Amino acid sequence: MGIGGAYPAIRALTLIWTCPTCQGPRGIPQKHRFHEDGEWLTCDRWDNPCGHLDMYVSVLNESRKG
Repeated sequence: MGIGGAYPAIRALTLIWTCPTCQGPRGIPQKHRFHEDGEWLTCDRWDNPCGHLDMYVSVLNESRKG
């Protein structure tokens, strides 16, 4: 989940917790704080044990599929 006033479209997402490439488990979510456009924001990030990357746009598309 991301939070921040400058990005009102950011919201909580629900995902199936398996890697979309190999169906192995996704990694453990950790809070990630970053600076963007003069504001500090927080989002979840994880490292998949299989090594496959979950790109931001792919995660958004997956969440839209429900």
